[in-house]
Amino acid sequence: TDAKSDAVIGLVKVKSSEYVIRRRLRENLKGGLFGPLRRGEIKEFPPSKEKLLAKSGSKKKNQKKAAIGSKSLNHVLGVTRDRIYKGCRKLTHVPGCSELWEEWFAFGKGFSEWWVESRLLNGYNPEKVNLEAVLEEAKIRIASLYAEYVAISEEKQR
Repeated sequence: TDAKSDAVIGLVKVKSSEYVIRRRLRENLKGGLFGPLRRGEIKEFPPSKEKLLAKSGSKKKNQKKAAIGSKSLNHVLGVTRDRIYKGCRKLTHVPGCSELWEEWFAFGKGFSEWWVESRLLNGYNPEKVNLEAVLEEAKIRIASLYAEYVAISEEKQR
């Protein structure tokens, strides 16, 4: 504000370090895990017949067919862990990165494993999981899922 008139003369958007870290984790999860699931690239979670029919009309039909079911869930989790690891190390603009990146990585790795166990597998056969609903929840409620994971982790440590 202008000291003389109390008129706003500009705004500054400040992002908290926590927000930056969680956003990086979300983007790594989207690219490493959620995207391959959504595209039907994980053999344990094949695409629905409707998705296959929709993809068959695609211009890149041969490329898409080659990717369908081509990766195992364990492989994709490994790739996701690598992405989270590299992403946490590259947060050098966040204060304390050199001291805290391993803690951030542990959180991200733990969260991804918890999400797969609690949401994706949930004790069911992969064919029984409503993949679209699980992915939609991850897209819309990611902050709530982070909070749920933190609460469960803290409970286990007691």
